[in-house]
Amino acid sequence: MLLEILLALAILSLGLVVLIQAMSAALRTTSHSLKVIKAKTLAESKLAQIQPGSYAYGPSRGDFGDSDPDFTWEIEARPAFEHVDKISLKIQWPENNEKKDILVEVLQAKK
Repeated sequence: MLLEILLALAILSLGLVVLIQAMSAALRTTSHSLKVIKAKTLAESKLAQIQPGSYAYGPSRGDFGDSDPDFTWEIEARPAFEHVDKISLKIQWPENNEKKDILVEVLQAKK
């Protein structure tokens, strides 16, 4: 009987370890997803600020201030076609001791 109880406890412990690892992975995935959603929202907001002809060609960078201190942006505008510019926007943030980013590229008609 004691052996059966020890075996049951060992199986239960193993099951709990697997469950805790699965929950930890789910939390990491959820955290990453929330940061990606935040980055996409910030990218949409930043792109909405860019009016045709209101930017200089070449790269520029900055951050989102106190509202989102972990996120930074880099924009590069360059000619794409005769009357069209290509704007590349990269949003970056730190996650698990490495830099993560999303890149959004849009074409915008010149004024």
